[in-house]
Amino acid sequence: MSDVGKFHSVIRWGKPIAELEAFTNADKNVANAKDEKNGNQAIHLAAQNGHIEITKWLCDKCGADVNGQNGKGQTALHMSVAYDFYEQTKYLLSKGAKTDIKNAEGNLSIEGIDGDKKGADAWDAPVNQLKAVQNKADVQKVFELIKTAPKESLDKATLVQTGMAKKKALGGEWDHAAFMEIMKAI
Repeated sequence: MSDVGKFHSVIRWGKPIAELEAFTNADKNVANAKDEKNGNQAIHLAAQNGHIEITKWLCDKCGADVNGQNGKGQTALHMSVAYDFYEQTKYLLSKGAKTDIKNAEGNLSIEGIDGDKKGADAWDAPVNQLKAVQNKADVQKVFELIKTAPKESLDKATLVQTGMAKKKALGGEWDHAAFMEIMKAI
C-alpha cells in the first residue's frame, strides 16, 4: 500500500491527529494527494466519515483543498451533506466550500452526492440539526427552530425517531416534555 493509501486508511478509521502528522511531516503534499482508484483526497474521507476534528486539521494545518473533486466530481461538501454531518457541513462552508459544484451526475454539492438533500432533508433542516445536538443549550435552540419552521418543511415521523434517539443519547440533557409538546403541535 502506498503512503497515500496508508494515510487515507488512518483517516478513514479516525485515528488520532498524532498518527496523521507523521505522514504530513514526511510529505507535505500527502493531504491533497488523490487515491489512484477513485480520486478521493484525505478531506473526502474525513468528510464522509464525519471526522470533524480531522477535517479541521486537514483544512487548518495541511492546506486541504476544500473544493477538491474526486473521480466522480464529488467534493467533501457533497459527502458531508449526504451523510447528515451538520456541524462538519457548517465548518466546510465557513472554510469556503462552494455550494454550486456539480458532481458527475449533475448534483450540487449543497444537495449531497445523490442530490436528494433538499426541502425537509436539506443539510440545515431542523431534523438534521436535531441529529447534531450535543447538549441542553443546543437542544433548546433546535426546539425553537422546529417551533417556527413551516409545518410542510417538517417530517414528523423522522423528527420523532430522531428525538427518541436523542433522548436516549442525551439523558438528562433532553427535555422530553418540551419535545412532546412540539410534536403535538405539528
